[in-house]
Amino acid sequence: LPPVIRYVQDVEFDPLVYKAGMGAADELAKIILTGSFTERGQAAREFDLQIRQQTGVAKAPYVAELVRMLLESGEKVILWGWHLMVYDIWKDRLRDYRPVLFTGEQSAVAKERAKADFIEGRSDLLIMSLRSGEGTNGLQDVCSVGVFGEMDWTPAVHHQCIGRLARDGQEASVQIFFPVAPVGSDPVMASILGLKQAQADGIMDLGVSQGAGDVAVDDSRIKQLAVEYLKSRGVPLPAKKSEEIVV
Repeated sequence: LPPVIRYVQDVEFDPLVYKAGMGAADELAKIILTGSFTERGQAAREFDLQIRQQTGVAKAPYVAELVRMLLESGEKVILWGWHLMVYDIWKDRLRDYRPVLFTGEQSAVAKERAKADFIEGRSDLLIMSLRSGEGTNGLQDVCSVGVFGEMDWTPAVHHQCIGRLARDGQEASVQIFFPVAPVGSDPVMASILGLKQAQADGIMDLGVSQGAGDVAVDDSRIKQLAVEYLKSRGVPLPAKKSEEIVV
């Protein structure tokens, strides 16, 4: 197969939109660092959901502009994401390219219709859930460009998404873009996924050997996310159990 070329692209980010949707995130972050086992678990799930969604929403218009540039160059594009609010922004800003959706919100029939529209030329943009599309084939016949508008904690999920394009029948070099925001959940996720170093090395360990199913929120990852969030807000780390807050 032709090589897979990966780009880690810094994108702009709307801090006002991000801040407006974070609600009680400060308190959740503190609970993650100092609460009881039960409190930490609940807070971690809520915090992870909130910060990842708001990161996606705050960078969504800028991700859409990156995708627009690729579309205007004549490419068909698969755009991967996770949150419904993010999909809505992408659909609105890229409506000229007749986007179709292949996510958990669509029925099996609707997904097949979206796939057919994309492959047969009625749409140039397929918005696809990070965890949808198992067993999907044929996309590689018409598309070689993918954009991870949102990321997943599990590297194997990225590997499987890329595999929708980098597979038998693909004749072009597959180009994969990772638009990364400067704040929010993106910097920590990019670091844990090794995106920057992988790009510098020319390779990327996408966790082929790992399962891509649903996994529990990793406590150390969310703790690191909480620490970086509080630092970015200028909020002092809670003193309780401070010796344990090392990431």
